[in-house]
Order: sequence, then structure tokens, then C-alpha cells
Amino acid sequence: MAFSAQNAFFDSVFMLDTNREECLRRGKQRKVDPTTNTIYHLEDQPPPSTDTKLLDRLQDCYGDHKSEHDMISFLDQSHI
Repeated sequence: MAFSAQNAFFDSVFMLDTNREECLRRGKQRKVDPTTNTIYHLEDQPPPSTDTKLLDRLQDCYGDHKSEHDMISFLDQSHI
């Protein structure tokens, strides 16, 4: 089925060219604060090291995936 500009939901689409290893690095080191839903990345955007209560409640974060294994499987299936 062909879509015309009138039927499109988006004005533009971006395609990011990132290698698999970088995608894994970004995905593996994420933590979420379940109280505020703030997502931290241990390397790129670490949580404040002085907030021990925050550090104690951080949980692994795999986005829409339930586990690191699921995240990696999805990456392997979808990465071009």
C-alpha cells in the first residue's frame, strides 16, 4: 500500500548509524530510579555518588526489555 504525504504520520525520519558495540555499551550500563523514573547511565550520566539512598534503590534498566539477554537478542535481530 502506497502512502501519500497526506497520509504520513511523520514529516521526516532519522536513521542513526551506530555500531553494535556502542549500542550494547549504551544499553548495558543503564539504571533507573523507580521513585522518580529517572534513567542514569553509569558512564555517560552517572547518578550522584553522594546520594546513598538513590544508589541503594537503583535498578537495572533495559528499556522495553525484561532482561539484558532480551535486549541483546533484540539488538542482534534488528541491528543492520
